[in-house]
Amino acid sequence: MLQSILDVPDWVLGAAVGAAWAVVLVATVYKYRAGTRSRRRFYVTICVGSFWLAYSFLQISTAASGVMEIFLLALAAGCVPIGLLAGVRWRRSDDPDGGGDAIG
Repeated sequence: MLQSILDVPDWVLGAAVGAAWAVVLVATVYKYRAGTRSRRRFYVTICVGSFWLAYSFLQISTAASGVMEIFLLALAAGCVPIGLLAGVRWRRSDDPDGGGDAIG
């Protein structure tokens, strides 16, 4: 929708979304290592963020060619299993009493 309204190319939109999610993922890792984010929220953020990064790499690859395009496609393909693994770990961290989001 944004692309059709503002005539934004795919690779620009992908770069913006990818940069935003990269910042979110770095902040998530930092907060998790500092002990202010629960493991459950860490996994769900990594899961969603890696899928968005994969999507962003695919959008950016539309403007690239040759080796750079292959590199971006490989990065996108690498983000998918990371997202799947984080999603499985998030799902398995669910405890029956709902206290999984509590820190500590």
